[in-house]
Amino acid sequence: PLVLIGDSVTASGRLSSEGKPLAKRRLTLALDGVPIATTTGSDGSYVTNITIPYKYVTTMVLSATYEPSGDDTGTYLASQSQPATINTMFYPTLLEVSSPDILHPGLPFTLSGRINTTGGNTERKIRVLLDDIQLTEETVPAQFSLKVTPPEHAAIGQHNLTVSIMPQERYAGAISTRDIYFSRLPINIDTQISRLIILPGTIKIRGRVYHELGTIQN
Repeated sequence: PLVLIGDSVTASGRLSSEGKPLAKRRLTLALDGVPIATTTGSDGSYVTNITIPYKYVTTMVLSATYEPSGDDTGTYLASQSQPATINTMFYPTLLEVSSPDILHPGLPFTLSGRINTTGGNTERKIRVLLDDIQLTEETVPAQFSLKVTPPEHAAIGQHNLTVSIMPQERYAGAISTRDIYFSRLPINIDTQISRLIILPGTIKIRGRVYHELGTIQN
């Protein structure tokens, strides 16, 4: 069957030995290795509803195992069913990201992009990392624009910027990684001093400290 993750499927079967049903026996169903316990009925059959977990794969394998216990230990052998393949479906996520190629320590930059999904647009949680350092984690709309501030102590040179969309129920995650370069901005100082000074007196100095992105305060 083809099942959307988060939905449920019905697993059914029968436990018997030489054509005779084994009633009230404990079975373990395993969906991709995750155990789910169930018990056979009076005719040896079982019916169990299984919720497909939010696992972003295209197939999952289901099997049933019987391990004898109590009085059954010396009478019956353990048994396992043939595996059944469940074809699963989820909504893929595509991520487009745009940012400057050159950044500056301690100065905010604009990170923009778009999240595309086949199941419709929805708000998603986004995480931004510089190398292994998380810069921000926010919930954003499909079309987003963020102001992100890198640390002031970021080393000059090449770094790795990673933007990831976290999985959300039936929507898979996505990741975008790019190389960026950190450089320091040259500082400019304009100074104005009075040309004529009468002594004794004070000297008035005024000016501006700035770089190409704007003035520098404090």
